[in-house]
Amino acid sequence: MRKKMTVQKARKQRKKNWKSGLQAGCLALGMATAWGGEAHGDTLFQIAVTPSTDIRNAYVYYGSNTSGRLMTSLGTLLANETTIFLQTHWADPEDFKSPEGHADPAYALIGLYGDVNDPGIAISFPNDVPIRDHRTWASYFETTGFPAWDTSESEVIWKFDQAIGGFDGYVETFIGIYGSHTSDPCGIPYGQTGTIVCFSDAQYGGVITVTPVPEPAAWILLVTATGALLFWRRDLLHR
Repeated sequence: MRKKMTVQKARKQRKKNWKSGLQAGCLALGMATAWGGEAHGDTLFQIAVTPSTDIRNAYVYYGSNTSGRLMTSLGTLLANETTIFLQTHWADPEDFKSPEGHADPAYALIGLYGDVNDPGIAISFPNDVPIRDHRTWASYFETTGFPAWDTSESEVIWKFDQAIGGFDGYVETFIGIYGSHTSDPCGIPYGQTGTIVCFSDAQYGGVITVTPVPEPAAWILLVTATGALLFWRRDLLHR
């Protein structure tokens, strides 16, 4: 009986390794392919997000040291599931590095969560201070930084819902003001993990990391992908 249980455990572990090898190989191959097909000067981003609640109409905003604005729609993010996106933008990698004498460029996420008829806003922060300090939406967004604009939570939600696909220029401007640099309240440094906060009252909403992938790393990704997929094939043949 004990031997039978040992064999079952071994099979389960082999199956787990098989899935992990396939996932790692496919991800690395996808990144290598994305870089290989793009012209020099573009920037490849890896976005990894794990929300604690469903988030719909989710967008990532990429701050840079130029005036250009870049957004990526992530669609609907499912609770407690890690999703990894690869996104290439026609912007030079240097645009996302720190210019001398200025705040570092940063990224931010914004979306809606909760009941469709009574949603709240999910927005990223570089830490969990809003949660620990029991901050409200109004304390961050209704007092500074957006003169002559209505930045109430209800207004931002209304702008999401009125636009086709849940997004318009107002929302892009809003998240750009509050999340394009590390000096902004919602700006998260590239490569660092941020906290998703759900308002009105700040509650934990998950984590997100956005990382620019340097172009010279593409050949490493290709080798990694090939090795992982060969391991997966060998393991498959011995199952």
